[in-house]
Amino acid sequence: MRIIGGIKGSQRIKSSKSRSLRPTMDRVRETVFNILGNRVSNASFLDLFAGTGSVGIEALSRGAREVVFVEKEFRTAKILRENLERLGLEKEGIILKMDFSKAIEAINRDGKQFDIIYIDPPYASGLCGESLKLLADFDIINQDGLILAEHFFKDKLHEMFGGLKLARIKKIGDTSISIFKKEMN
Repeated sequence: MRIIGGIKGSQRIKSSKSRSLRPTMDRVRETVFNILGNRVSNASFLDLFAGTGSVGIEALSRGAREVVFVEKEFRTAKILRENLERLGLEKEGIILKMDFSKAIEAINRDGKQFDIIYIDPPYASGLCGESLKLLADFDIINQDGLILAEHFFKDKLHEMFGGLKLARIKKIGDTSISIFKKEMN
């Protein structure tokens, strides 16, 4: 696996041989970062279900100020740490080795908010909707921030989760990216 763009473009990152891990494909990452465009520059970015970090590392390579990676599996988080260190990005990347729900609660307690949140749970787990509900309950997205949820294209998400409203869906092969924004009052 490789970084597509930015200052670390073309550099390889280590992945895991675990069958439970499904890294975000290059084509999907490229589409996601084309959608985000200049929003990534100097952004605070949350990568939920980070795996070995391909999406968050891509964000750092493209100018994100910081990325908080949430990965509960110890071995996978270790590979993520190695990837950050090898690329010299360990100062901009914070790894939370915990379940996504505990991480969202901890981030909320700290009063932290993000410009961009990326959700990529295991397909068919039901965790995409659960994550969006928690993100709506715990207000950790900036007013003009975006939440991007990667999911199997046949899995349909609600159009509203609390104050989060579906703004757009982009289909890439058998993957969909559902983009949510805070509903304007």
